Amino acid sequence: PSQMRRLMDSRTVDGIILIAVRENDPYLEEVEEMELPSVVIGAYRRISQMTVFCPDYEGGVASAVKFLAGIGHRRIGLLDGPPDSYKSGEDRRGFEEAIRQLDLEEVGSLTAEEFLERDGFLAFCSHFSEGKPLPTAYVVSSDHLAIGLLKATGDFGIKVPEDLSIVGFGDIPIAEHLQPPLTSIHGDLVEMGAEAARTLIQMVEGRKKIIKRVVYPMQVVERGTTAPPKA
Repeated sequence: PSQMRRLMDSRTVDGIILIAVRENDPYLEEVEEMELPSVVIGAYRRISQMTVFCPDYEGGVASAVKFLAGIGHRRIGLLDGPPDSYKSGEDRRGFEEAIRQLDLEEVGSLTAEEFLERDGFLAFCSHFSEGKPLPTAYVVSSDHLAIGLLKATGDFGIKVPEDLSIVGFGDIPIAEHLQPPLTSIHGDLVEMGAEAARTLIQMVEGRKKIIKRVVYPMQVVERGTTAPPKA
């Protein structure tokens, strides 16, 4: 049996919160089949019999594209995470739909192995060193990836936001303290986590399964990494 199955069979836990699941995560079907109270943070399309709390990834990325278009950008790229991540799929859907609706050009999109700083750094370094075309702005799937991208652009002498605008995702606490401060997609993720915990406690104490899907809105917080493109 899997580690998850052994944990649940041990009766040492009353409930479980699953975070940052992937499309092919083997734990999900196991958890759905079990009677143990559980909730998922970071939605999963195939889940139908569990409570899910998730940011509006798709809408958040679309709002970032619209924000960039509103300040004049026409050539925009997406720096995304691993393809098997639920979030990556939602980000890609939101990005492509906004690009299509606004008749923009997708340029220089990148895929990182994970959502970490080093992955953003390496993805951009590989792309730039091969002489591939660059957009005037990137929408980035996580603030950590965006920090890696910022470091890489600095190493190559690319000025942000003069040469390249960057919008991160998540609005982590350090975002406003970076140089330049990071424009990011913000949502009340603390409240989302708290509500997920409250719901799980209700399920454990009431011995009753709760099935619902709660999507939290996201919006762009403008800071210093975005500006109109060069004329």
